[in-house]
Amino acid sequence: MSASSARLSQALKHFQERTHGEELPKGTQEAVAELLKTLSGGVPTRDTPGGRAALKVAPGTNGTGEPMEKAAKGIDGPSPGQRAARGEADNGLSSDIAKAAAEIIAQHNA
Repeated sequence: MSASSARLSQALKHFQERTHGEELPKGTQEAVAELLKTLSGGVPTRDTPGGRAALKVAPGTNGTGEPMEKAAKGIDGPSPGQRAARGEADNGLSSDIAKAAAEIIAQHNA
């Protein structure tokens, strides 16, 4: 759920909590409840066009996982960020960060 949808959902729930016995136009509470239901809806189901399209792209599994033939191949090495943190990156970003940190510490202690 996006941040905007979450804020709207919270506002509608707050509205529902505060307006139980008040006079509202006919159908207002039902419309609010229907909008909340729509906002809280998650992944498209199989019986919608979006759900069918999503299942064509990523049909999912039956809960047992993928067979070994489809599993990732090769060596799973460190990510670029992990290599940079260890100073193994091509641009030496980690050493530049260490130098900058040392300069800041030296200025702070002076």
